[in-house]
Amino acid sequence: MKAIKVQLKAKIQDDLYGHSGAKFAFCTKPDKNRKVAQIASLLGCREDLVDILRKRNNGKGYKDLDLRRTRLLIILRVPFNTSASKLGQRRSVANTQMQASLKLVNHYERKYGWALTRLYHADMGTLEPNAKTTTPRDVSPYIFGYVVVGSNKWMKSPHYMSLYALLLRLGRGGFAAKFRSQKSLDVELGNYANRQIGDGGHLRSVYKYIDIVMANQEELLEGRKDLYKKSALSNADNGYHEGIRRLCRNETKDRRLGYKFMETCKRYEI
Repeated sequence: MKAIKVQLKAKIQDDLYGHSGAKFAFCTKPDKNRKVAQIASLLGCREDLVDILRKRNNGKGYKDLDLRRTRLLIILRVPFNTSASKLGQRRSVANTQMQASLKLVNHYERKYGWALTRLYHADMGTLEPNAKTTTPRDVSPYIFGYVVVGSNKWMKSPHYMSLYALLLRLGRGGFAAKFRSQKSLDVELGNYANRQIGDGGHLRSVYKYIDIVMANQEELLEGRKDLYKKSALSNADNGYHEGIRRLCRNETKDRRLGYKFMETCKRYEI
């Protein structure tokens, strides 16, 4: 796996502690030295991640977030008391988990002719410990960083960005990506969705509709420019929870999109 150098925000230290799941942050496009920079804080919540994109689309900051490519820093970590003898194994597990997520995302991208997401190691340099906690002098061996670079199609609406983050998170949550066909993928996704922990509940409402969402983006979004704006939503909704689950559960406050989605689902007899 190739590496990309990443310039971290000064306060990233505060985001690295107390979690073991996947955390995300948007990145800039590479500079002349092929280094990307973290744009906003690391976020474990998909709604918070999408909210950064919403602010960017509404002219409320984050101007260095390039809308021509989807670039995300993904951070995984292991406990700081992990023995040195086990760190190599834990990193190997993390790599396998990210590769599983990549296989899943690439499956849908390839199926519908989207540019394929690429996965890189994040070269973040030495990470100093948080002064408020007792940790090793250099916490870098316990922090596993990755950068994904994908199509800007994933950023076209809150619902697609939410789906992207969900799929990228499944590997860390135990999705093994053993599938070799669409049929076996459907079975594997269904089994994962029936889990009562992790993202099983989130996936449960979504997985049967992924193909519809991916195959019909142009029809569903209609080239609209207001998909991140409050004006597109009913009941004075602020859009914070406007993600892939809302769309698939027919709970979206974007009535125009909701109608298009339900009409499209009828064609698929779902």
